[in-house]
Amino acid sequence: GAGDDDVGAHAVVELEHDGAHRTRPGLVFWVRPALRVASLAPATGVATGGTSVTLTGAGWSAGDDVACRFGATSAVAASVLSRSQLACTTPPAPVGSATVELTSNGQDFAGSGASFFFTPTLTVSAFAPRLGPAGGGTLVNVSGTGFLARDRPTCRFGEASARARVLSDVLAQCTAPPLHAAAL
Repeated sequence: GAGDDDVGAHAVVELEHDGAHRTRPGLVFWVRPALRVASLAPATGVATGGTSVTLTGAGWSAGDDVACRFGATSAVAASVLSRSQLACTTPPAPVGSATVELTSNGQDFAGSGASFFFTPTLTVSAFAPRLGPAGGGTLVNVSGTGFLARDRPTCRFGEASARARVLSDVLAQCTAPPLHAAAL
């Protein structure tokens, strides 16, 4: 925790007034090394929140009250998994990139150098055409919401998959792969 000698130093807190020092035993201010993040996984998740993110780095120990903040969201408590790993669950956030910051006192946040990308929730509302030859090659238009080219989506046709081409945030296209009716 905050008293571990290997993760920081401390100073006794005193108040001076008119040359007299006032202190109380046990009032100690701890100075800690900066919390550092080398990597995080996964680095993307839906904007509705709920993605469990593992952060690998240093500067914390078991028993510390570490919290994560993703961009301008409220801080969320971190679970200390080890001296080199934390886990945080993303809160709801706007779609886009967010800097990940850490705190061990709930007030001073340090940028980690890592970022997390919040994606829109992907929905599929329709696709057309609904029929094609077993040999594949049919261009299928997929309609919905939350399509992002950066996510490199794929379309699944049974057990086969094909790379989707995102035309907009509401339209993607896939070329149906060869399919055999007996295998479906």
